[in-house]
Amino acid sequence: MRAILDACRPQYIPGEVISAFAGIQSEEIRPKPNTHKDPLRWEDFNWDEAYINVRDETAKTGIARHAAFLPVLKAWLQPWRNASGAVMPHDPLWERKRIAEKTGVPRLHNARRHSFGTYRMATIQTFISSLRKWETRFIFADRATFGRVLGAWPSSGSI
Repeated sequence: MRAILDACRPQYIPGEVISAFAGIQSEEIRPKPNTHKDPLRWEDFNWDEAYINVRDETAKTGIARHAAFLPVLKAWLQPWRNASGAVMPHDPLWERKRIAEKTGVPRLHNARRHSFGTYRMATIQTFISSLRKWETRFIFADRATFGRVLGAWPSSGSI
């Protein structure tokens, strides 16, 4: 990713990092003209509550959603914090071809978004795993404490 961003011209950095660090589809960042979709706009970024509003008129599926606005993405987009209008006013196709030639990294459709999905799933699974461990310890602590107080604890089959 570093090689791609180092090779990227400044005006194209937002599209690359939004795809890579928020998982938003390239067609939502900069829709093809024949789709009549509205592109992702700087006004869609909620810096205080850390989410990106993908409006129904922007979403490829037509269903609005919020995307995570992670700290790494905020750091990359800081120079554009007060920007307005479309995030990507120009089609990035030629820029992506240029970057692929310069870096030797193949140009695959939505590869940055798919990479983000893999990363995000791994972090969420790690969080859930640690939550389960904490929850298990908490349940056993409750059983040890309240089992003595109540004199019995229902078996898992009766709950």
